[in-house]
Amino acid sequence: MRDAGSPVVSQLTHPGRVDSNLPQVTGGPVQGCDYPSAARIVQFAGHETGTELSVTETAR
Repeated sequence: MRDAGSPVVSQLTHPGRVDSNLPQVTGGPVQGCDYPSAARIVQFAGHETGTELSVTETAR
């Protein structure tokens, strides 16, 4: 997200928890999700925390 210039900040706080400033981000519409990048973040978070994070795809 940082490389893309996103105003959203997130960080792993402890196993299984991610903290974000998303609720405080204002000033524009919510933009679409970069699903491949999101999948890499989920994979990284699972590896770093030793937890299995499941991702389900919803119909669009």
